[in-house]
Amino acid sequence: MASLVWDHVVHYVNDLQQAIDTFEAHGIAAHRGGDHPGWGTYNALSHFDLTYVEFLGIRDQAELDAISSWQVVSRDAGRFLPDQQILSRLALRTDDIDAVAAALHAQKIDTSPILEGRRYDTEGNLIEWKMLTIDGDFQGVLYPFVIQWQQSDDARRASLSAKGLLQPNAAKGLTLTQAVIEAEAPQTLAEHWAALFDLPLSNDEHGPRLTLPNATFLFREGAANRITDIGISTDDEDQRGTTVAIGQGAYHLA
Repeated sequence: MASLVWDHVVHYVNDLQQAIDTFEAHGIAAHRGGDHPGWGTYNALSHFDLTYVEFLGIRDQAELDAISSWQVVSRDAGRFLPDQQILSRLALRTDDIDAVAAALHAQKIDTSPILEGRRYDTEGNLIEWKMLTIDGDFQGVLYPFVIQWQQSDDARRASLSAKGLLQPNAAKGLTLTQAVIEAEAPQTLAEHWAALFDLPLSNDEHGPRLTLPNATFLFREGAANRITDIGISTDDEDQRGTTVAIGQGAYHLA
């Protein structure tokens, strides 16, 4: 399978501006992203180099209701909101989404077709990508999805830097380092994801973990059956030890 890295995490929220303000009150930069035409959603983003947090909200309920059942990321906004402002899915980035699809199909995993995604940023620029989703869940935990951006990593980094979107968090050494997934059978779930996405699996005193080139996914025992926490490292000593809560999601700075 083509190499995968952590691209972003989806956090469903009712109020994008409130999520932005909460992050910024704790010294974490965030900004409005844009609309998803035809999907009924819109987003706000907080960039930590190319890995980021996506706050996703409902822009148009009627449009959301009409989307394909395979468009699980936007569809689930309607499933969870307004009551559950949760961290929902992890996105894994690849530069060969066709190879990832083939590898998943070889494991008898039923995926969406490769979907075309697009949104307009606040300046009206079109941003495009491809994505591959897996519907349903494994032991109650939603599957990650796979994304391939139209631009290369270097080109995206240059574009985001030119817009000034990477510098605010980079100046404080802020980096997304870890996602914590709480599951009733964490070892079984970690083994399933490791086999599915060809990721290295290890165990320590904290539990099973998957290691990606740019982060770790830690699995711990609990009843939530979802992502509960995101780890952020910081060079700012005043930020260390802070927990930022947005809805049912928590961001821990260390």
